[in-house]
Amino acid sequence: MDIELAREQLKRIIQDYDLNVASLSSTTDIHHNSLYRFLKGEQDLSLSRWLKLLQALPPRAREEYLSVMFGIGDINRLSSEAKKSILFRMVSEIVDSSKV
Repeated sequence: MDIELAREQLKRIIQDYDLNVASLSSTTDIHHNSLYRFLKGEQDLSLSRWLKLLQALPPRAREEYLSVMFGIGDINRLSSEAKKSILFRMVSEIVDSSKV
């Protein structure tokens, strides 16, 4: 997974779903300046903050974001078990990439 892809896709999701960055910041307890700096490419987010951000997205937006990030296709068609497996792989990949 590429941090730039994660950033660009999140910006696209925020725009496509007409989400308010300040509301996302408030919902996730991520300082709005940190979130804006992340979206502008000036700062990275920790894994825990990124996961909070994912949880704050509306379900359809979150599923679309994860589908693009992991090349899954339509995540809605997957079983709950498959979704759990993907989430586990995603977290493992992020943790592994942070060890570099």
